[in-house]
Amino acid sequence: MNRRKMVKWLAAAGSFGALAGCSGELVPYAAERPIEISAAEQVILQDREAGRRFFMESVSAADREGRQEITVTGRESAFDTLVIAQMFPDVINISKTDLGTRSVNGELFSDCRIGFEWRGRAPDPGEEKVPGTGDQFGDEKDRASWKIGDVILRNVAGKVCRFRCIDDDYQDGSGNYGKRALFLAECVIRSDVESTYEERVLLSFGEDNNYKKSRVRKWLGEQEENTVPDADFVYTGTVTAFTGRTETGDFAQTRMDGLRSCRLSYQECRDRFFLLSLEEAYRYREEIWNPEGKGSSYSRGFWLRTPAYETDEYGNFVYGNREYVVDLENGCLRQADVSDSGIGICPAFCLPQA
Repeated sequence: MNRRKMVKWLAAAGSFGALAGCSGELVPYAAERPIEISAAEQVILQDREAGRRFFMESVSAADREGRQEITVTGRESAFDTLVIAQMFPDVINISKTDLGTRSVNGELFSDCRIGFEWRGRAPDPGEEKVPGTGDQFGDEKDRASWKIGDVILRNVAGKVCRFRCIDDDYQDGSGNYGKRALFLAECVIRSDVESTYEERVLLSFGEDNNYKKSRVRKWLGEQEENTVPDADFVYTGTVTAFTGRTETGDFAQTRMDGLRSCRLSYQECRDRFFLLSLEEAYRYREEIWNPEGKGSSYSRGFWLRTPAYETDEYGNFVYGNREYVVDLENGCLRQADVSDSGIGICPAFCLPQA
């Protein structure tokens, strides 16, 4: 760490500071001589501007090797971690973990742990690639330990989006566990995401309801390298189709009573950036109903990767034009036409778990 720079800023800002994971200097207000403190002591941030300045300084001064963590105490408005993603495009795996609240000199403050990593260091001798990047996350000791509720920021199509861990032991579409943490976007990406001031471009699901060949999967694949270069490939093939729907207005209390599943032949399909299935939407039904950006003409709901069950004249399953969606306005899981431009995208990805 560039502690001289950090200490100078903390003294000017009138804050107490410590850098988690190592020893740091504590500068009480304008004290002239810093003293050593343990990593358990924390930063106190009084407002949003102080928080933004502190995060910019601490990330800039951080070591480029390994995962860095900073424990801070402050008012909730001070934890504006968006500044990290905005100012440092080479910083990845930005996480924010709430540690609870406590009283400091009679005032109530929140504790928070901010984690991040720098991307792009050269491999060490003997390494084929840098641990923590690409398709292989490296040795288990290099992995992060993700917990439900952890939040990280990623750039999706030029916009910074928050992703929250909703499952710290994810089971993929083939029923396999792989020591992965599932992160789901906290926003709906509107169907007009590719539009410009000169031209309106709307992203529909695709020509039919085959997720493997869909437009939305192709679009997500185009974002992978920039948005989730460190994510794992997981199985996303379509193995189940459904008929029916859930009740209007059920939201998080939704039940599967009105749905019937039909098993399909195995389909090979793996992605790093993907849509939830209908089964996963039900599994995480308490997490999916309040994303940012919902309610516009281009984000009344979001697509799932599960098709509606249809058959040909011989009773064989065929891909048609009906795909399942999370209807954010009516609080249900239902079918929609694949051409519906009022449905957005709520993507997910998996990071390797320690």
